[in-house]
Amino acid sequence: MNTPPRYREMLMQFTATGVVCCLAVLAPLLATAAETATPAESDAPPTVGSLRELLDLRSLATLRPWRTLQSSSYDPAGGYYDSGHFLRIEDGRNLVALDTQGPGCVDRMWFTRKHPSEEPYELRVFIDDQPAAVIREDLDRLLSGTQTPFIAPLAGKCGLARTPALYCNVPIGFEKRCKIVLVPTLPDDNRYQWRTDASGVKNRHVYYQLTYRLLPPESRVHAFRTPLNSAETGALDEYRRICDNPGTSPWKSQSYASQSRELEIASGSAADLLKLTGPGVLCGLRVTAKPAGSTVTPRDLESLRIEMRWDDSDAPQVSAPLATFFASSIAGSDVRGLLAGCRNGEFYSYLPMPFAKSACVRVINAGPRGVLLSASCDLRQEPLRAGDGRLHTHRYDFPSPAAGQDYVPLDKQGAGDVIAVVMDRPGNMEGDDRWFVDGSDAPSIHGTGTEDFFNFAWGLAANQSFAQHGITQSQGNPVCYRFLLPGAVPFRRSIRLTWEHGHDPNRGANRHAGHYSGLVFYYLQP
Repeated sequence: MNTPPRYREMLMQFTATGVVCCLAVLAPLLATAAETATPAESDAPPTVGSLRELLDLRSLATLRPWRTLQSSSYDPAGGYYDSGHFLRIEDGRNLVALDTQGPGCVDRMWFTRKHPSEEPYELRVFIDDQPAAVIREDLDRLLSGTQTPFIAPLAGKCGLARTPALYCNVPIGFEKRCKIVLVPTLPDDNRYQWRTDASGVKNRHVYYQLTYRLLPPESRVHAFRTPLNSAETGALDEYRRICDNPGTSPWKSQSYASQSRELEIASGSAADLLKLTGPGVLCGLRVTAKPAGSTVTPRDLESLRIEMRWDDSDAPQVSAPLATFFASSIAGSDVRGLLAGCRNGEFYSYLPMPFAKSACVRVINAGPRGVLLSASCDLRQEPLRAGDGRLHTHRYDFPSPAAGQDYVPLDKQGAGDVIAVVMDRPGNMEGDDRWFVDGSDAPSIHGTGTEDFFNFAWGLAANQSFAQHGITQSQGNPVCYRFLLPGAVPFRRSIRLTWEHGHDPNRGANRHAGHYSGLVFYYLQP
């Protein structure tokens, strides 16, 4: 619902403890506002596969009807050799990385190899009944970030300049079938890199991950095609414009009302930033922290925690280190994420946070000195949708994970969607992620390495920030984030995420004894 400007000031009143939204008094006015509202994010979600999905922030909080899966080059023997494993090889050279039945949508492609300039591959994508590939292009040229619609920040290179990762978040919708093939274009296979695995088999030294959604039968899908129509071109231009202005709200300005306040939190105490009554959606939160009359230090930020309670919950559904919640580091470095980050010392989050009755945002200061907080919020005062979840976080912290066993970032019962992962101590780069949904014995997603999950490659030494993923170096430690847009990972009964902590080719998996910690963001049905 879009609230006319003349009603916005009446929607929110700041008090000494936060913000109070007076719905009972304003009910007649809100009814009038609803009659004059213009279409916005509250409309029906766009079709899966459309670029307009990337702009549909409001639907991120609702339970999704699809399954999220991944095809990757992980070592099926459970070892260290996570490259060169394809579904099959056709005609001797066509390397089939994905072949699945629709309806569905490929939301992410990721590739890397040791010597990209010397090892050319052609990427071919076939959809539905079309005999010709809808995409047929040199892999490096296609994902250079300059080929429409595969333009930055939806596609590009990141990581090391000589051995970059190639990533792509352009949705590729299909109605019946999708097949993705890599074809080496040099006639001499000896000019390509090969790797011999533990069983003595030679495989191509190329890594890939293809993340996709499968929808219920008869679901509508926007099938990928080029050139883009006018609506898709407009959505691409709008998404790029928003990403070029990180830190500013990606929500339509007519759809929310904003307020600001300042408060000081003494050492060893806590204070409420916001207290809201609903129903509504908190769609923007910005926080700046500084000690009175001084400069904020990493120690100050490390001592701050943020908690959020929805609908009078006894326990906070969100409880996290302040900087980590905003996908940022305690160094306060700039992070240019679309939905969370830090710009010029101001932390921001634009994740949708629905609540039916109440919302409370609290900050706890465990540090040695008082901290002055400046905060502002954006609120959409509206009825909730069917399927709206409440934002939760799970903080995991393993100072030394058990040898020989995956550590567990998330193990949750219920129904919801995992939307993001932030690691403030990612540990060793050689750790495969494995996602078990609804009690499945086999993972629906099996990764090839920690840096690969975050769309990087060959280590965690990068210092680059993008709209949906990035790595920031902080105090000699990388902080990594990735938002799973627009697909997320839905679950109906349970979700269990496990992760390897390092891998030694001689001693086996999960032998690294470093410190591993992070934050998993998910929506859970009340």
